[in-house]
Order: sequence, then structure tokens, then C-alpha cells
Amino acid sequence: MKRRNTVWKHCTTGLLLCLVVGMLSASGCMDDFRSGSQKRTETVAAKELEPNENWSDISRSVLAGTTSVVQLSQTPIDDQQLQSIASARSVETLILDSGKISDASMTTIGSLISLTHLRVRESAITDAGIEKLVAGGLSRLRIFNLPQSSITAQGIRHLLRLPELRQLRLGGRQIDDHAMVEIAKLPKLESLHLIGPSLTDAALEMVAVMPEISSLYLDDCHLSDDAWRKLFAAKPNLHVHIDQQHHDRDPAKHGHK
Repeated sequence: MKRRNTVWKHCTTGLLLCLVVGMLSASGCMDDFRSGSQKRTETVAAKELEPNENWSDISRSVLAGTTSVVQLSQTPIDDQQLQSIASARSVETLILDSGKISDASMTTIGSLISLTHLRVRESAITDAGIEKLVAGGLSRLRIFNLPQSSITAQGIRHLLRLPELRQLRLGGRQIDDHAMVEIAKLPKLESLHLIGPSLTDAALEMVAVMPEISSLYLDDCHLSDDAWRKLFAAKPNLHVHIDQQHHDRDPAKHGHK
């Protein structure tokens, strides 16, 4: 009987150990139990998935016409580096998230005639830069994302020369009601995201008359509930986020995250 109890205790202990090991493995706590070769293989695989942000490699691919996407998330480039791809015709997406470019680079970007998606962060682009951008004839640009800039109503007025513009994201206190007047003139704009603008309730009256607008994101800008009520009365299906949260009247708030 004592031997049977001892065997049962061993079996129970073994079963519990298996359960604990399984739980640790599932939660990622078994990292130290893997073999060195397995860890090295996984490390190499992870590195292979990382995007290539070497500008020399990227510019060669762009000039050879073998890539349509340029995305620099962590590597800043300057105006002179960007100038090296001015003659490219294949670039459709250009994402520059680490700054260092100026208004001068807008001429280069404007020469990328196939561009449909442009995002520039951490760069103080002004109205003069926007004028240079549109002078190149960007007839296909649909998405323009400039969250940190100095662009005002004057610069936004130049955006009317982008016939296919559908999505616009801008930031800064200089985005006021005068700027909103110009934004409301963009005939095909479907999605608008403004970060920290200095708007009044009158701005929502302008949104209400935009023919194609279907999505409005507004951060750090308090407007009255009465102004929102009037906007939803005019556009009951408008998708609205306020400070990254659905507006209470947003009809899609229960089916969209």
C-alpha cells in the first residue's frame, strides 16, 4: 500500500510538473530552456524581417525602379540625400518619420510623379514648402500626412492643386477656422484628421458642407456639444473620433475600434 502511494505521488508530481512547464512555455517563460542554436536561428529570422533603412540601398532600388515604397521609420535623411532620387518614377509611397528635411525637399518630393501616399514627420514644413510640393504636378497623391508642420490657410490653399487628395492629416495651433475654410474646398476629401488645431464651433459648419467627407478625427480641440449636434444632423453617418475615442453620436461606435 505504501509503495502504491509512493508511485501515485510520483505520478502526481510528474503531471503537475508537465502542466507547469506547459504553462511556462505557452507564456513565453521557457526562453532560457531553448537550445543556443534555436535562439540563434530565431534571432536571424527576426533580423531578416526588419525593414532595410540603409539609404544607399534604398536609393539604388528607387533609381532602378525596383521598389515603389520608401519607408524610413527611424533613419533621418537630409535634403541632399533626398535630392538623389529626384528623377525616380516608381515611388508610390514615401514615409519619412525621423525628420531633418526642409521646404527645399518639397521640390524633390513633388517630382515623384507616381506618388500616391506621402507622410512627413518631425519636419517644419511651411506654406512655402507646400507651394513647391504641388508645383511638380502630383496628380495622383491621395494621402497626405503632415502631423508636425507650420502650414497655415495659405499653404492649404495650394493643396487644391492635388486633384485626387482623399485623406489629409495636419497638426498645429495654426490650423484655425481660416485654414478650415480652405480644407472644406478640397472636393474629394473623405478623411480629415486635425491634431491640436485652434478651431471654433464654426469649423464644424464647414465640415457639414464638405461633399465627400465620411471620417473626422479631432485631437486636443474642445468644441460645444451643440456644434456637434448640428454636424450630425447634417451628416448623420459621419464617423467621428475625438481624442482617439468615438464621439457619442458616432453611428459606427459599436462596430468599429
